[in-house]
Amino acid sequence: MNRALAGAALLPLVMACGAGGPEKQSVVTIETSKPVHATFALGSSMTHEGAIETESAGDSFRCGVELFLSVDVTSASTDQTIEVQWIDSRGIIAHRETRNVSEGGHYAAFSSGNTSSWSQGTYRAVVSINARKVNERSFAML
Repeated sequence: MNRALAGAALLPLVMACGAGGPEKQSVVTIETSKPVHATFALGSSMTHEGAIETESAGDSFRCGVELFLSVDVTSASTDQTIEVQWIDSRGIIAHRETRNVSEGGHYAAFSSGNTSSWSQGTYRAVVSINARKVNERSFAML
């Protein structure tokens, strides 16, 4: 008899946890990162879509932080080959990345790679589309 009373006392707790009913629980997710709305953006973090997060965008960064350059390719009418060269103040390419981007994409994101061995100073991220230079972003490594 005591077991039946104990079970009856626990029943409301079990029901509150959703074990007793067929009700569906909904999950609400909120996107907290906001993308930079620019054709070419530079920053230290990206949204899940490949855009630069507004809070991370800038033109100066600490050595050792991986940087990203995002290219908005929404309006591209054909497939494109995009290359980004990360160049130091002496003109030496510190990192290079080339990617084929299909028509219909939103963002093409490129990484600087590990910057822990980079010296402090001025750098440039040079963007070429289909072997034609289209943009250059200067930034400082501190």
